[in-house]
Amino acid sequence: MQIIIKEAKYIPDTKFITQAIRELVRENSCEKFTVLIEGLLTALSKRNSIKFNEKEIKVAMATYAGLSNLYIIKSEYEVENGVVDLAFLPRADMPELDTLLFEVKYIKKGNESKKTIDIALSDAIEHLRRYESSKEFSGKKVSSWAIVFVGEKCVERVKV
Repeated sequence: MQIIIKEAKYIPDTKFITQAIRELVRENSCEKFTVLIEGLLTALSKRNSIKFNEKEIKVAMATYAGLSNLYIIKSEYEVENGVVDLAFLPRADMPELDTLLFEVKYIKKGNESKKTIDIALSDAIEHLRRYESSKEFSGKKVSSWAIVFVGEKCVERVKV
């Protein structure tokens, strides 16, 4: 978080972070969470975004989620049916929480079209359905989201 603040000259609103995590956990919605990520991406300079890809989005998501201390955050989490972009696994002392899975797609601004967005979204949904059927998640409460960013804007967030 210190690197984000220093490099992007962006000071996140901790109250909004708390609200976004609360909405994610309690209301099973990731709208505020993606808005939080959009705020950071907007703060990044054009120069920082030249080689930008979905990895940076996942790092930002993991960083913000890690502030809550509710989940064990796993990036590129291997399960029998593939590799989940981001998995938020409830801590042992929080068994009432859903496991949260995210498949993130990033399209560079200027390369987007309805077709490329639809393909990315469809691909993300298909991956999540496959991951959800893994034995590891059998009998667990799982919430999954397919998220598509175009540049700094979240253009799709679909609960699977």
